[in-house]
Amino acid sequence: MSKLVIQTYIDEKLKELSDTKIADQQEVLAYLTSVLRGETQSEIVVVEGVGEGCSEARRLQKLPDEKERLKAAELLGKRMGLFKDKLDVTANVPVIISGGDDLED
Repeated sequence: MSKLVIQTYIDEKLKELSDTKIADQQEVLAYLTSVLRGETQSEIVVVEGVGEGCSEARRLQKLPDEKERLKAAELLGKRMGLFKDKLDVTANVPVIISGGDDLED
């Protein structure tokens, strides 16, 4: 086997690996949308007292709170260009130069 064949094979395998492990644009947008809509849940640990100075930890599922949903909305809005402060104005304005007779040569 030549080095070129081996290198090509390695490059193909690395591309396959990165395609499955790295989120693409559509996946990120879908996740942010699900957070914004409150469709996702995260796991939190809550420590509760059980009496006589003892406590125990429990795992609970929690919907996204207002802060998390707002952040998802902000990121989606930035991606869609909703929060642009700059205005793009394109106009053809005629320029008239007057007073040319008063200028000295």
